[in-house]
Amino acid sequence: MSIANYFPIWDKLSAEHQQRIAELADLRQVKAGTVLHDGGPNCLGLLLVRSGQLRVYMLSEEGREVTIGRFFEMDLCLFSASCVMRSVQFEIFIETQKDTEMWVIPPHVFQKLMKEGDPKLYTLSLFYCLYCNYYIGFIICIFIYYLNYILQLNIIS
Repeated sequence: MSIANYFPIWDKLSAEHQQRIAELADLRQVKAGTVLHDGGPNCLGLLLVRSGQLRVYMLSEEGREVTIGRFFEMDLCLFSASCVMRSVQFEIFIETQKDTEMWVIPPHVFQKLMKEGDPKLYTLSLFYCLYCNYYIGFIICIFIYYLNYILQLNIIS
């Protein structure tokens, strides 16, 4: 099967964008236990899980792993491409929990599609992730964390 069968918003993209993604998406096979992203500034790109399982987590202040979400077949992981979204900056870790086959859409491809004025990829992908992977709870947790931090600094009262 091609990436079009697994990409949730494929039919919403222009033919040119579909072709660019199909040509540049890299199908990878990764063994269970592999750390794909280690919280650093490197940008992995957009991940589309064909089979297997990914786990996305953060480290608490005490050093404990806090699972943000798990990604299964047909899931799209935007966390791995957060570097493309200027206002989203957080340190996350991504590891394979099972042997995984996934497409990696390089960040420059995703970024170029955004710059060319086709916000459908970003908007629909984000909506899909919010709907399917419970990111709303994660975003709310981040908001509450930073609101608490701001209140502790007495910036607002």
